Amino acid sequence: RRQRQMCIETVPIVVVRHKDNLLTVYANVTDVSVAKGDSVGRGQQIAKLRSGTDAYVHFEVRQGFDSVDPVPFVN
Repeated sequence: RRQRQMCIETVPIVVVRHKDNLLTVYANVTDVSVAKGDSVGRGQQIAKLRSGTDAYVHFEVRQGFDSVDPVPFVN
């Protein structure tokens, strides 16, 4: 019996915890420059955009487990 081999690419996800149980989530990134427990400041680079023809960053704002409209937080 032949076994199937799966190739799963692991992609880093960076989650930044803010006050009031607010989280920002960044995915489709590479070269993460922060570690769990680090403090980060506004404008600080936390990772780099993955290269490719469809390069994008997945950005999400969450209040606990609930998704929140990110527009008010982007300026």
